[in-house]
Amino acid sequence: MGIYIFAGSVLAWLPPLLFSFLNEIGASMSIGLGSLNLFFAGGFILLLMIGDFDDAVALSQNESMTWTPINSYGSPDIQVTRNIQPILT
Repeated sequence: MGIYIFAGSVLAWLPPLLFSFLNEIGASMSIGLGSLNLFFAGGFILLLMIGDFDDAVALSQNESMTWTPINSYGSPDIQVTRNIQPILT
């Protein structure tokens, strides 16, 4: 979820910038609005590449976290251990 929010925040300015650029150079309004379809199509393709929820849950079951209150530097120390096994479908 973090990458989704990060990408949305970082790239939210790109479609309006492209539309404004095409409008300022005198392109037709239909071309400017049509250019936004590129972003919708790209987003849809990336959405199709997202894995299955059940596979993500199964993968997270193989991960454990240990937390020690304070390390030698005075900050919390978190260690993640992964026992990754291939998921066969």
